[in-house]
Amino acid sequence: MSLPIFTKFRSAGIALLIGALAMGGCAGESDGGPGPSNGPRQPAPDEAAFLSLVGDANLFVEPMSTRQLQVKYHDQAGAPLAGEIHFAIDGNGVGASLSAAKAVTDAQGVAKINLVAGNEGAFRIKVSAELATGVDWRVSVTRAVAPTPPLSLLGDFRTESTLDIGGGLPGTVGTVVRTLDDLTDGPNDPATFLIDAAVNQIGSSTIRSAVNFVRPGLDSMLNDFISDNSPTFVSKMLQVSRDFSNVARRFGLVSKLSIANGVSIDGNIQLKHKLEGVFFTIGGVKKTFMFSAMGITPTEVTVPAQVMGESKLILGQHQFPFSYGQVLLVALNQAIIPAIDPTAHNIGELISHQVNCASIAVEIADFVGIGGTSLYEGACRTGITAVGGLIEDQIRGIDSTATTLTLKGDADIMDANTDRVVEAFQGGLWEGSMTMAGSTSMLVRPNNKFTAVKMAGATP
Repeated sequence: MSLPIFTKFRSAGIALLIGALAMGGCAGESDGGPGPSNGPRQPAPDEAAFLSLVGDANLFVEPMSTRQLQVKYHDQAGAPLAGEIHFAIDGNGVGASLSAAKAVTDAQGVAKINLVAGNEGAFRIKVSAELATGVDWRVSVTRAVAPTPPLSLLGDFRTESTLDIGGGLPGTVGTVVRTLDDLTDGPNDPATFLIDAAVNQIGSSTIRSAVNFVRPGLDSMLNDFISDNSPTFVSKMLQVSRDFSNVARRFGLVSKLSIANGVSIDGNIQLKHKLEGVFFTIGGVKKTFMFSAMGITPTEVTVPAQVMGESKLILGQHQFPFSYGQVLLVALNQAIIPAIDPTAHNIGELISHQVNCASIAVEIADFVGIGGTSLYEGACRTGITAVGGLIEDQIRGIDSTATTLTLKGDADIMDANTDRVVEAFQGGLWEGSMTMAGSTSMLVRPNNKFTAVKMAGATP
């Protein structure tokens, strides 16, 4: 039984001996140097080794996120070295952790671990290896801040402007005001003014001569009669003159600013400015009239503009044709006169509601002694109509020559809720001019103002 066992051990020994001899033979054939290598070498005991962070040494990560960290272990020439690399959080990591405290380099000499961030804060991760000077990452854990989007000015903005063309009334506008003043500025007005208008309507030269022969006594008598029977006539006509003069100098514009393109790099944009209506403030009451209801075609022009530092919109010079006479006639007949007499819609109706032509005709007939009451009553009514027609014709005549409104200005950009979408332009100031029949009235700061508010449903 023992012989087979001995034979087994002898066979194994022979195999080991053959293997050892084979290894010795190979070693003898290699002149004593190292064998072939399948990876980076170990550094020699007296060799300087180095650690280099792969990527930026300053890390910015979000809370609870994971970031892979890589460090290379290499010699002075940059060739990879094999070894064990140690990682450690230095200080309070505010909940951060490392996937491992150490890692072995790969074929490129790179060791890798994962950082799992915790709460917001800052700390360091130290890296060390045998024979190398340590390195570290500086880690900042913070929530990412979304980049600020560009400021959006896109959309349509309802714009209201208040214009003040200064003290002097241009051209024919001054003529209209003087005609209104003529109704009340004489010692026997309004009687003198009305008698003049009525006499011009009488066809008989004999009666005209008879009427003029008894003047100014007739004027004085009739003025007293009007004062007794229509005590508010003069004050109302004076109010018409004051209000008309005021709205001719100071009125409002209703318009629309439309911005369809974004701001270019240099801040330049183009927008559309459309003039759509006017408004007047009479006795503290604001009344608005749109051009479409007045038979005036709204005018739209392209305006060069610029955005300064996201805080101010600058509007370049632009011009509108302006139907000044038509606008003033609407102001007179639809705002000024109805505010004084809600049943009147023009100067003729306002005067006729204050002057009883039938009663006046009796007084004139008695005083002159010639001509019947029906003659003088008809002349009175026709004269009043003529006065109203004269004033309206003078106002319409303003548009016999083109009126041009020139504007340029600026306003503050408003984004009150900081959503990067402009909802208004405030504190706007215009400057420019209004030119009519060779007469120019200047628009100066700070008397001409505007605001613009984004219209409902406008492009955000």
